[in-house]
Amino acid sequence: MNANDIAIEGYSPVSYFTKDRAEKGHPRFAAIHNGKIYYLRSSEQMATFNQNPEKYVPALGAHCPYSLALGRDVAVDPERFKLIDGRLYLFHKSEELDALRDWNNAENQQELLERAEGRFELFNF
Repeated sequence: MNANDIAIEGYSPVSYFTKDRAEKGHPRFAAIHNGKIYYLRSSEQMATFNQNPEKYVPALGAHCPYSLALGRDVAVDPERFKLIDGRLYLFHKSEELDALRDWNNAENQQELLERAEGRFELFNF
């Protein structure tokens, strides 16, 4: 395993759910799931993650749902996130696009999500 295998740039996936914020994890609380290394903040978070990792990993991996819905694949910002139906989604942010803001302003979020998930499956990320 190498640095490319570290998921969410080292942010703890459990913190999104339990604290509703992005928090960096610690290498000493590392868990491996599907070839990716997830850093958690504590042994408690590590135990929580290991009980049901699929609940906590980003639904589309490191892919922004808004950008995928528009037919693009751009980097995500782990501090830009939203929990939708109990799943974690990470969003892109740059000078050109604040994907989370645009997602939240969209009237057709369910349609966007279906398009994003379809493209995610189509391209087999």
